[in-house]
Amino acid sequence: MARTIAIGIAIGFTALALLPLGMDKLSLTGRLWMLGNTIFLAGGYFAGKAFPIPEKRIVMSWIGAFVFTIVILMSYASRKLEDHLGVRTR
Repeated sequence: MARTIAIGIAIGFTALALLPLGMDKLSLTGRLWMLGNTIFLAGGYFAGKAFPIPEKRIVMSWIGAFVFTIVILMSYASRKLEDHLGVRTR
């Protein structure tokens, strides 16, 4: 099931990156990130086939990635608010 989801996500990222949208809707940087995600998904699939990892480590990595994402997003939102208000809180 995870393989099917990963393939679906990769197809979605690739389709979005290749859609003929104007650069005001989706910049070149965004398109490259989406193609990069597809490459990383494929690389992760083949690495998982070559080097099996215990399930416990995978779950711990997922949880760690989720926490890391929340921390980064909170930092980014805080910085954007500071830039908008023109003040620094640090």
